[in-house]
Order: sequence, then C-alpha cells, then structure tokens
Amino acid sequence: MQPLIKLTALAVSIIINLTSPAHAADDPKSALNLTKISKRLNSLKRPSEDTQRDKSRQPQKILAFTGVGEGQHVLDFFAGGGWHSKLCSKAVGPQGKVYVQNDKVIWRFAEKGLNERTKGNRLNNLVRFDNMPLVDMTIPDNSLDIVFTALNYHDLFFTYNMQEGKKVVLRDDIVDYRAALSTLF
Repeated sequence: MQPLIKLTALAVSIIINLTSPAHAADDPKSALNLTKISKRLNSLKRPSEDTQRDKSRQPQKILAFTGVGEGQHVLDFFAGGGWHSKLCSKAVGPQGKVYVQNDKVIWRFAEKGLNERTKGNRLNNLVRFDNMPLVDMTIPDNSLDIVFTALNYHDLFFTYNMQEGKKVVLRDDIVDYRAALSTLF
C-alpha cells in the first residue's frame, strides 16, 4: 500500500474514532470544554520548557480538537518525550488511562525526556510501551476512546537515514499501522 493511502487510512480511522458515540454529550466520558481545558493547563505545575512550547503547539486547541475528556482511554503513539502524553494524562484524570508508545526509532530520541517526565510515577495513569512496535502493544480490544499522535507522522515511513554518506537502516519496513490498530477498533 502506498504511504499516502496508509496515512489517509490512519486519518480516517482517527476521525471515525473522534466522532464515535464516546464523544456524545450525554456520555460520562464526554470531551472537556475550553474552560475546563484552560483551567487544567493553567493549574498544572509545568516546567518552563513545556510552557515555552505552548505558543507553537497550542495545547488548548489540540486538546479541544481531540475531544479528550475525563475517564477516557487514549493511545499516544510515537509519543516521543511525552509532552502531549502529560496533557492527555491530566485531561483524562485518575479514572482515565493514557497508553504511551515509542518504537525503537523514536525511543532512541525520547528515552531521556520521557523517563524524566514520568519520574517518581508522577503520571500514574500512563501505561508505557517503550521501545516497542505498534503491533506488539497489549491494549484490550475496543477500549480506546482516542488514538493520537503529533509531530511524528513522517516517522511512519522513515526507514533509514544517511550518516556520513552511509545508509543507516532504522527499521526494515514502513510501519503497518493498520495491522497494529486493527484489534483496537
């Protein structure tokens, strides 16, 4: 399957998920409104390195767009250092859960940041899948309200890099997200 078709299929699956009944107004896990999102963002004791990114990453708009709400279960795949994972963790609250996944390529860049962000079990509603391909995650079937990724779509197709004129293989093939996500919906 061509990369553009794969990306389109992923986008469609996310849109279907975001418009599912889990986001209905009468659902106890309904989306946070902008006021609640703002309160949570402003009440978090966030490091200045995180808040400095707010202007470019616009967390209030991202959280509102996703429809994230209390008690939901979110998969943040290719989560990197967990900047968005932390926001989702605070949004879903203690009754919710955020699955945080990084494969071997992302993990090489994300390990230090994610370990620092979650040190001392500060985000105890996170379930981490470190250095693990999407297809190997163990998430209960039909348990997710939102599947999320940010800033890393290109990594679905990133298989090698050139370093000092030599090809360095990072993964054998393009990530088959359809196989990985097929059991989750």
